[in-house]
Formats: sequence, C-alpha cells, structure tokens
Amino acid sequence: MPTSYVPGNADNYTIGGIRFYFTEDGGPGELYFGNIVTGSFNSDITFLDHFTAKTGTRVKDRSVVQEIAVVVSLTVDEPTVELMNFFMLGGDVTLGVFAPFTNLERNGSARVFGVSDTGNQWLWNIPKCTLKPDGDFSYNDQDWSSFSFTVEVLDDSSTTPASPYGTVTHDGVADNGDPEIYI
Repeated sequence: MPTSYVPGNADNYTIGGIRFYFTEDGGPGELYFGNIVTGSFNSDITFLDHFTAKTGTRVKDRSVVQEIAVVVSLTVDEPTVELMNFFMLGGDVTLGVFAPFTNLERNGSARVFGVSDTGNQWLWNIPKCTLKPDGDFSYNDQDWSSFSFTVEVLDDSSTTPASPYGTVTHDGVADNGDPEIYI
C-alpha cells in the first residue's frame, strides 16, 4: 500500500524523473524514449471573464475556460535511429536508414511516467497528441549530446469524452522504492 497521500508527510517530497513512451498512429508499436535528461509539462489555460455593471460598478461575475494548451517537454540523450527519425521527421526506418523530413506530422498516443525512488509516482495516459522536434541537435565533444521534443496534448473528446486529455493515476510513494511498478 502506498504511503499516505495526506500533505504534510515528508514521504511526499519527490526527487523524480520521467519515462516517456509514444505510439504513432499506424506505427509499429510503442517506442520508449530512453533516458530523459529533463522533462516537464505546462498547461496554458486562458480564461474569459464576464463583468456586470448593473449597479454602476463593474464587477466580475463569471470566469470560464476559453482555451487550453498542454505541452510536455522532453530532452533526451540517446540518439537511436528511431529517435533521430522522429527528431528529423523521417519516414519508415529500414535497416537503420530513413529519409528525413518526409513525415511532417507525428500523431499518436503517449504514456508519461513520473518515477521516483524518493517520493510520489504517477502515470499519465495521453490518448491523442502530436510529437514535434524542438530546437537543436549537435554532437558535442564537451558534454553529452542531447535533443528535445515537445508533445502537444490534443483534445480527444470524440473518443474519450469523459477524459479528453487522458487520465492520471497517482500511486503515491512506492512502498519498495521501485520505479518499475508501472512497467
């Protein structure tokens, strides 16, 4: 049983990492992205406010969500042929060879694991997303080479109306400190 979810418990403090898996629509199957150097997600939510001035003073009486944009950012450091193919928007990989910039839209689904030996763990199943290269890739003789992706989480209310941005399962603090509990 996981440690208590109640705030104020020192076991909730987390030093964690991210594991990322992507399944391309029509692709061969799920691809594990290997070591994630940095990983994060951001939700940019825009609200539309309504004001009323029935008494002469303008006051806010309602605020509704107008726009949602959710992005997962990943920096990886394992330039496998599959990851380089995604980064260079390539076509199918055949015997370690692909044609870059021939598959300009990478749609699919994803799983993001927040893993930790120290603290909370969770799983986010994303039913619909777009994978995009982000920034530079360079071989570096002073540090490990790395490259980045953004994953735009898309609304999938036509297929999963109750959870159009997926589901998050929070597992609390792993009893045994083993981040493999999700795999």
